[in-house]
Amino acid sequence: TSEVRKICAAVKYNETPDMLAVILALYCGIRPGEACALDWKDVNLERNQIFIHQAAHRVTAGKDSDSKTELKIEEIPTKAHIRTVDVPDEIVSYMRKFYKEGCFVLSGLPGVPTEVRTVQGRMERVFEAYQLKGITFQRLRRTFLTGKADLEILSEVFGGQKRENRYVSSLDKVWLTDEMAMDVQSLRILIGLSVEEMSEILGLSRGSYYQIESRRRDLSW
Repeated sequence: TSEVRKICAAVKYNETPDMLAVILALYCGIRPGEACALDWKDVNLERNQIFIHQAAHRVTAGKDSDSKTELKIEEIPTKAHIRTVDVPDEIVSYMRKFYKEGCFVLSGLPGVPTEVRTVQGRMERVFEAYQLKGITFQRLRRTFLTGKADLEILSEVFGGQKRENRYVSSLDKVWLTDEMAMDVQSLRILIGLSVEEMSEILGLSRGSYYQIESRRRDLSW
């Protein structure tokens, strides 16, 4: 769907561990608490697998604490939720960019996990730039569980090639140009440019650029 495509584009063009949590929820069904508790020792990048056995959540702090609550990593109590999930190649490549041995995957620090609410807040700010509203981790997981997270879209957005041609070395310029035309408005909004500024950068008239953005004119390679 167009929404899944936009989410994939938002993740691709915002390379952060927080957006990794988004794509893991969408294509692997991993809950935010599970992603925040994810340690690199539980990730097998060679086998494209992640072992899910713990989750991060807030609990009432002890009497000696200055805070009412504290972030804690605990083993998942429900056996059915302890599992090994397969990870698509595109997401494994994305994950490799954040690899730090002995650290939590999302925080990049040893012994210091990321807050679920922090990840959610950052996700919402990125999605706002892409005009994506009402996207929650629950909704992302529901898309995964209903089989609506199309792997072909993931390959197209991340690989620049259609999934059936993923090992072909030559790029499909016609198809890629059409993909860029669909993303150009989101990219312009993401970097904070007006139509006039984007037109000037590309050396086009405002009218010509607007026709490309509104899909009334083809974008040339």
